[in-house]
Amino acid sequence: MSHGRHPTCQMSGKIRYREPKDVKFALRQADRERCRARLDDVSCSRRETHGHIGSDCEGWHLTSQSPRPTMQA
Repeated sequence: MSHGRHPTCQMSGKIRYREPKDVKFALRQADRERCRARLDDVSCSRRETHGHIGSDCEGWHLTSQSPRPTMQA
């Protein structure tokens, strides 16, 4: 997948998305690539399943880690 229109975060080195809708699009693309790889019986390096907001840059990033539970007050 080409990431030319999304800059790289200087803090994390991950691709920095501006809006949640960009993350949703990228996650759908990753899912399509995984599905295509399964159909073609080849491996796929795409593991992203969630998006999160970066604490340092306030941009959005993709991750393969499960979301952290939030504390309820």
